[in-house]
Parts: sequence; C-alpha cells; structure tokens
Amino acid sequence: MIRHDKALFFPNVMGTCLADRSKKHTADMLFGKVSVVAIMTSKVSEEHTRSFYQATLDRFGDNPNFQLVQINLQENKLKAYLITLFLSTLRAQIPEKLHATYLLSQQSMNDVRHDLGLDNKHVGYTYLVGPDGKIRWAGSAFAEPDESKALMACTAVLLDRLASGAGQRAT
Repeated sequence: MIRHDKALFFPNVMGTCLADRSKKHTADMLFGKVSVVAIMTSKVSEEHTRSFYQATLDRFGDNPNFQLVQINLQENKLKAYLITLFLSTLRAQIPEKLHATYLLSQQSMNDVRHDLGLDNKHVGYTYLVGPDGKIRWAGSAFAEPDESKALMACTAVLLDRLASGAGQRAT
C-alpha cells in the first residue's frame, strides 16, 4: 500500500452517471468512502479492471463504507458519441446496483496521465482510493492472483481504519 504521506490525490473526473444521466464528479463521490476506481476505455480494459476488483467487490460490496466507481473514459468524441447511442445495452450489462457509481466521461486526462501512470490507452487501470481521496494502491492490465489479493488486503486495512475511527484519513 502506498504510504499516506506519499500518496497523490485522485484527480477530479466529471462524467455522466449511468443511473440517471446526471453530471457527477469523482471529488464528490470518493470523499468519505474507501473506493476502488476502475478506469476503462474498451471491453478488454473492462476485463482488465474486473480481474483486479471482482474478489474485492464480492467481499466488501455490502459494506456501506466501500464502493466501486467505474469510469468509462472516452477521450475520442466519436467513440463517446457511439457509446451514448448504446446506453440501454450498457445499462443491461452493468448490474443495476452499480449504475449510480458508473460514469461515462469524455474528459481529457492529458494533464494527469503521467501522474496516474495512464501510459497505455488500451489497458484498464484500477486504483484504491482512501476516504480522503488519496490513491493508496494501483494496478493495470490483467491482475496476477497476488495482485488481486493485495487489493483485497489493502481495502480491508483501509475499511478497518475507517471503521475504528481513524476518520477520513484512514492512513
């Protein structure tokens, strides 16, 4: 896990919520919860992120202090438009309980790409973000078994710290 004093804040990403088409900001969504944030740009990158978070979601999905935030990032305007045409199909593929934390975003990530390690647009990226908005763990592409276990263990640590009164910091 990345030490609290060395961790960077997750950038504010604005997107359209799958549940109700409202505009949401990650700065508002992430505050106060332990979040696994999955950034994907394609079906393959969606599978990449799922290989990291699925076991963690299965274990902590019912914990009120935990959430999975999925960001379908489409920096190409044409591709973003095509995805909006198939929103009903996307809604059918994503479990309804995850619609409120699924964002469709066209935001350019060029300013933060290097800091986040978003070096390959074809790979999915998974981040563990503490309740203060700091990135505490990260992975990309397909997860090795030890990597998905590490995400689960780090998530458990942050949830325990939050529940024990370590507050928003969850160091």
